[in-house]
Amino acid sequence: MMNIDPDIRASADGARSATGDSRRENHPLPVLAELLTALTMGGAENLAVQIANAHAQHGGQAHLVVLSEPGPLSSRVDSRVKLHYLGYSRASIRNPLRFLVSVVRGFRLLSGVIADNRIEVMQTHLPDANLWGVVLAVFRKCRVYVTIHNNLFFGDRKRFGISKLVIGWAYRLMFRKCDGVIMCSEEVRNSVLEGLDCPLSDRERVHVVTNGVLPPEALAEGERATLRSRWSVGDGDFFLLAAGRFTDAKNFACLVAAVAALKNTGYFPKLVIGGEGPLRSAVIEQIGESGLAGQIQVPGNIPDLLKVMQVADCLALSSRWEGLPLVLLEGMIRGLPVVGTRIKGLMETVREGTDGYLVDVDDPDALAAAIAKLMDDRTSASQMGNAGREHVEEKYSFSRVYRELLEIIAPVITP
Repeated sequence: MMNIDPDIRASADGARSATGDSRRENHPLPVLAELLTALTMGGAENLAVQIANAHAQHGGQAHLVVLSEPGPLSSRVDSRVKLHYLGYSRASIRNPLRFLVSVVRGFRLLSGVIADNRIEVMQTHLPDANLWGVVLAVFRKCRVYVTIHNNLFFGDRKRFGISKLVIGWAYRLMFRKCDGVIMCSEEVRNSVLEGLDCPLSDRERVHVVTNGVLPPEALAEGERATLRSRWSVGDGDFFLLAAGRFTDAKNFACLVAAVAALKNTGYFPKLVIGGEGPLRSAVIEQIGESGLAGQIQVPGNIPDLLKVMQVADCLALSSRWEGLPLVLLEGMIRGLPVVGTRIKGLMETVREGTDGYLVDVDDPDALAAAIAKLMDDRTSASQMGNAGREHVEEKYSFSRVYRELLEIIAPVITP
């Protein structure tokens, strides 16, 4: 059965009241669509699915528009959400004519979905979908709110071959043509506004809605042992879990190096890294060269990652930069102590020494030492996990995310 926040389980009238304004009872919820490129196992994609599910559970008409085909997250979509798979792929700009034809086709597909379903509000996620949001906003097909999930371009722009001029132009167009820009954290907001040097008129369209998560479902009897056995984790083993796209930002190579350092000092945690991405093969090669094939598994996307989190002993994030990673909140609400890097995207949430340990970026020895502390004192590790769970339950509930979003996209206008 699909997990539903107790606040979202309410009736339509009760849900509208939960926004904090009784006047909403007389204002119908807008027809809302979430736009994604693909339903891959990513934090932004998972958040979009949760928003669509929540809107449907509140009694609103919810749509999930996916530019490509069904993906790993398709099974998490509530049956009341209307799914649209467009089977669309944009041609390379290196062939201008084919590129133009594909863009026209994509615009027609999206325009058709909006018109046929009378969609009033479109929320877009991640760069490709956000650019489509700009196009839809320019032609006023519906109200559009783009969502920026990280400071990838503005946190360390030198790592990318996209020029400052092109990035600035694309983002400024989002700010000026879309009805609003939603940021997942204050850090992302500050990075983007500083990078663009936005005028005050554009800043008025910016809203911060920090990520939130649903409470976990209880495991069935015997499921813990089954899940740990699947990953060859024994009762006394320390189960270290990480997940994300294999990119430079996630820096999983540093985590593998940390496990190698632990092995050299007599510690043997079992590590599973879930996800796909361009650097996955390089990490697999590194694991083999380090003689860690018996300790580290890289299985690709893990469909039941949220359940696996409930049987792990620690969540590891070796990232070089982040916005507010959803995987962090998902792990913490499941009682996992955190070992991560001392970057703004984690420092905003993880209370160092209370919820886990943070170390400098690109320091595998420090990462290894932090993991060893948790392995040496399982009682302290459990206490940190409990503290993190209480922290996330109090500050990062998904019901709060949905209420704040509704206040932005469907404000109540006083007669």
